[in-house]
Amino acid sequence: MNAAVQYGQMNEKNAIHSYCEKTGEKVMECGLFVHLDCGYLAASPDGLTDSGGIIKVKCPKAAEHLTIQESIKTIKGFCLDKLHVTGKEWCDFIVWTDNDIYVERIFPDYDFWRQTLLPKLTFFFEKVLLPEIVDPRKCTSMDIREPDN
Repeated sequence: MNAAVQYGQMNEKNAIHSYCEKTGEKVMECGLFVHLDCGYLAASPDGLTDSGGIIKVKCPKAAEHLTIQESIKTIKGFCLDKLHVTGKEWCDFIVWTDNDIYVERIFPDYDFWRQTLLPKLTFFFEKVLLPEIVDPRKCTSMDIREPDN
């Protein structure tokens, strides 16, 4: 485990505590959600809120001494997959540093999910992941498959 992952795991509880203080939400731990229609898609949010949402927390090591505005430029956080897999109404995307906390509420974008994300995720599963599960190449030192477009 690298230093950035360790930093994120070490500070996730601090971030959730700060989020609860800032918003008044209560957060419960949760596990893995599997998409009801596409069993090959799953998501594990960082928590469930008592008012029907989920949270995704980022504690960027690269930004531990930066302001949120400085750190957010270095992070690309996505909640849409988690929203569609869990079926929840919103996701609070949380960026936490030693100096600040930033919360942005993300709502589902059904058109983007149907037209862009779901087709790409399905393509990856069918053309990349599934063939590797059925006929692994890594363990035989063969070249990685290039998926057909």
